[in-house]
Amino acid sequence: MTNIMKQLIHLLTTLLLLVLLAACVPVETANLASDGAAADAIAAPEEEAMAETRTITHVLGTTEAPTNPQRIAVVGYNEVEELLALSITPIAKLFETPAHFPLEAEDIPLIGHNGQPNLERLLVLEPDLIIGVEWAMAEFYDELTQIAPSVVVPRTTFAEWKDALRFTADVVGRSDQVEELLADYDQRVAEVRVAIGNERLDTIKVTAFRPYGGGDGFLIWIDRSFPDVIMAEVDIQRPEAQRAQLPDDAERIDNLSLEMIPLLNADVIFFALPESGVFTASASEDLANYIEDIEASPLWAQLEAVQNDQVFKVDGAAWNEGSIIGANVVLDDLERFLAEAGN
Repeated sequence: MTNIMKQLIHLLTTLLLLVLLAACVPVETANLASDGAAADAIAAPEEEAMAETRTITHVLGTTEAPTNPQRIAVVGYNEVEELLALSITPIAKLFETPAHFPLEAEDIPLIGHNGQPNLERLLVLEPDLIIGVEWAMAEFYDELTQIAPSVVVPRTTFAEWKDALRFTADVVGRSDQVEELLADYDQRVAEVRVAIGNERLDTIKVTAFRPYGGGDGFLIWIDRSFPDVIMAEVDIQRPEAQRAQLPDDAERIDNLSLEMIPLLNADVIFFALPESGVFTASASEDLANYIEDIEASPLWAQLEAVQNDQVFKVDGAAWNEGSIIGANVVLDDLERFLAEAGN
């Protein structure tokens, strides 16, 4: 083979390699472009969902809140209970949570002290939505809105706990789920009513009361209080003497001293004990001493429920104020003590 032929073959081989390389480059580029477009197509809906907002009107104004919040902080109390019931664990809470809350509540970071939010700590947690109650949020509302969209849950009385729960569910996009929860609650109310029985419900009067945390008096729940509306749904009756003492538009009879123990008189008494872990050592000791004073009083010994061993101590944190988790605790207590006591 001559040198000319060798050079020609070499030249043709080189040209063929160049053609093949040229043909491959656009394919790879096209694939890269296609992969990038696919990634963008996947990411776009997620980013769009995160970016979507809607206007929510509440007592402190209007808020452009995310339709699908992922990091919700609570500057309040009952809102933690509501979110947990809706299968959402908030990233921050203002208060320690009580024992009847789900266990995951214990691990939620605390961002407050004595009802005052620590804004710096909240900022570090990077919430995309803040919800809470007016009395805790009003003073800091402008600062809170600089951290994340902020919404106040309406709470006029604890008797309206279902309305508040529905509002919270709507804000976080769980309206369907909340109606399922409330339907289950209604079914539970009916079951408790049947368990106690119409005959017993028609004849007994029930008192529910709680001493103050500092041991300086007690209150009786009645009418528009949280436990009273639950008992009313079960058709449980309250002593008429208490209704006569109830101030207009009040949900309980407050600031009662030991001399007012006769007002507790009823067939059954629910004695709600405040959760001792939320008080200082001295306040807890004062509370324990005050409970002893109540039970040692000659007036206490004269009550019908005391004489008939129909006084039942219950969880004051669940009975005092709350939402659907606490409401189900109250229902469990009503069934446990009233149905069993009547059989």
